[in-house]
Amino acid sequence: MGVRSKIAPWAQDVAPLVDELLLHGIPADATDIYEGRNRVVRLCRGSREINVKEFRVPNIVNRLAYTTVRSSKAARAYEFALRLRNLGFNTPEPLAYAELRSGPLLGLSYFVSQQLDGFRDMRVIDDTDDRAMLADGLGALMARMHDAGVWMKDFSQGNILRRRTGAKGHYEFFLVDINRMEFDVNSRARLMDNFGRITDDPAFLRILARAYARHAGHPAAEVEAEAISVYRKYHK
Repeated sequence: MGVRSKIAPWAQDVAPLVDELLLHGIPADATDIYEGRNRVVRLCRGSREINVKEFRVPNIVNRLAYTTVRSSKAARAYEFALRLRNLGFNTPEPLAYAELRSGPLLGLSYFVSQQLDGFRDMRVIDDTDDRAMLADGLGALMARMHDAGVWMKDFSQGNILRRRTGAKGHYEFFLVDINRMEFDVNSRARLMDNFGRITDDPAFLRILARAYARHAGHPAAEVEAEAISVYRKYHK
């Protein structure tokens, strides 16, 4: 059994945790946040509140691909987080990644990041939210991402975290589950695909599309029509 890991220079204190993950898996004192195809937990080490995402063993085709063609999901989550933060976008601070391999084939892998608290995702928009301000903030984020050529394939309600900040109640956004991204994307059709899964509410989608248009400098009616078309195609 082979191992591979990388620890951020500013997070050498998580080295014992990385060793523990590679030797024994998720520690017994971890608290589950999510378990499905993959598993997400939180735990505390020293003064750090840490988030660990465990990527399950992929199928044989992907095990080969992760050996010869592309990086593992854990490695991509780490590298993409660094790149996003360098571009000025919020995502939890990456601390490390680790991989288990059987010969050349990838097994379990882990992405370690700083735990975020006090955030909600986009699944529920309720009376505590200022819908216009939320749409304006999210539209501005999308416009900045697209202007920078950042295309996040899983730009969905559960992967956009937000919280209100400051006296004016503006929203702060963080991107999570970022292992499927591309950079330097210029295709408008692909970028506009981000409107497909960001909400289940057509009324909010229209407000969001117009906010995006305002920040991107595009005609509002044109963008709204494109967003609605993408949304309907996805939900069909």
